[in-house]
Amino acid sequence: MDQLFDEMTIILKGKQSKDLKVEKRKGNVETFKKQTFTPNKNNLNNRKLDECTEATSHSNVSLSLSNIIKRTRTSQKLSQKQLAQRINEKLAVIIDYESGKGIPNPNILGKMERHLKVKLRGKNIGTPL
Repeated sequence: MDQLFDEMTIILKGKQSKDLKVEKRKGNVETFKKQTFTPNKNNLNNRKLDECTEATSHSNVSLSLSNIIKRTRTSQKLSQKQLAQRINEKLAVIIDYESGKGIPNPNILGKMERHLKVKLRGKNIGTPL
């Protein structure tokens, strides 16, 4: 079994002092190792997580797509806040998509397509619907 150790300090008797060293000198403090155990080391999910060495990351919205979203929104004279209200999403989502930091979500892109009337998924991105 895997054991994780953390130190744990318990003040045994007397009042609690702000200075832990003073209490240790007086003998009012006991320190010991706290043990926690991982249940079932043979569990497949635990084994996969332990053996996993690769770093994973999500793909972000491409800069061309973010530029298309910005361009079509401004051509329709919509603010980011107005677009967010129309598609029932938070303003931060629109900001992330337009800055290229957002993680592409087909549902959100579909809502944007309907309100901006421009293709944002698949082939021919940027063409009118």
